[in-house]
Amino acid sequence: MSLCNYVIALAVSAVLDGIVAFRCDDHLPPGSVPSIAFHQPMTAMHTRARLQRNSKRPLRRLASSPSTSVTREQDARAAAESRPAVPYAEIQHAGVLCSDTPAALEFYTRVLGMANETHLRPTTLPYPGAFVRVGSNQIHLMELPNPDPTEGRPDYPARDRHIAISVYDLMPLKERLDEHDVKYRMSSSGRPALFTRDLDGNGLEFIQVDLTERQLYSGDS
Repeated sequence: MSLCNYVIALAVSAVLDGIVAFRCDDHLPPGSVPSIAFHQPMTAMHTRARLQRNSKRPLRRLASSPSTSVTREQDARAAAESRPAVPYAEIQHAGVLCSDTPAALEFYTRVLGMANETHLRPTTLPYPGAFVRVGSNQIHLMELPNPDPTEGRPDYPARDRHIAISVYDLMPLKERLDEHDVKYRMSSSGRPALFTRDLDGNGLEFIQVDLTERQLYSGDS
């Protein structure tokens, strides 16, 4: 029963319980108007009792329909699954922030042995930088303000943001790092991989892959 119907029922019940008495006195003086009195014995008490009983009754709850947000999420998931797959190829380049372009370029070319391709860098870019070749991809050294702290980062770059680069032989790289007194750490998982940082604290991971199968080792700890 709705609240409106419930109120109407109470009003009708109160009227039916009441006793309406018309006191018409034949002996009233001429010109007097007979008085009309509405006597409702126990009506107020009954009404209060009904209200008290009804206030203790639990409210009815309508059966809940499926959540609108869940329905929207299901529709979005279904629409996404129906779309054609994105034909990804590879990561074209990685952007690395540096504080000194010449010093960073020296580290990536002389220490790490990467090729300088800065001549391919657009001259319209409004900040200093350089390109270095990493296999079939590039690293873009960008001399821009660094929003991240360079001090206090994890000692183990595997536990920090880093770029993972595959190589076919780690030994030449280890010899270069040793020659220039650059600290590095081998993977704690035992796989052939090492971690180091550049002059600006950017984490770098070098993973040795099989030259024949070219299969990337996975996992790290």
